[in-house]
Amino acid sequence: MLIRGFAMIAHGSDYETKDVDFAFVRDPANLKAIVQALRPFSPRPWGFPEDLPFVWDEMSLRNSTILTLETGLGRVDFLAEPPGAPPFETLYHRSPQIELFGMMVRVASIDDQIAMKQAAGRVKDQLHLLELQALKKLIEERTD
Repeated sequence: MLIRGFAMIAHGSDYETKDVDFAFVRDPANLKAIVQALRPFSPRPWGFPEDLPFVWDEMSLRNSTILTLETGLGRVDFLAEPPGAPPFETLYHRSPQIELFGMMVRVASIDDQIAMKQAAGRVKDQLHLLELQALKKLIEERTD
């Protein structure tokens, strides 16, 4: 499921991001699907020396709480337990499906995005909070 910057964009933000962030569940079938999907793009931990061995497999992903990868597609972050987010099942059930690039994608709800940004507490997250709160208000006004 998309979280953070790309999720903000999916909800209507004009935020620019340099990576794609996903919340994921450590279910064996899900781990296998993620590994197979990224394998052709040579994922490696971001910032690791080239000569440091790394095996991209289900175990590497399962044993990671946060994994930041460099790939042939760009940077991808996987978070099994995003700070401020509820357990994955709850996060998933509250997430809308949004069409992106011709595919339906689960995207963290604005409320969950707000909670994650509050938990992160970085300066840039404070600015994102203002934008997410404004987007939430606009969405609520459209649905009223």
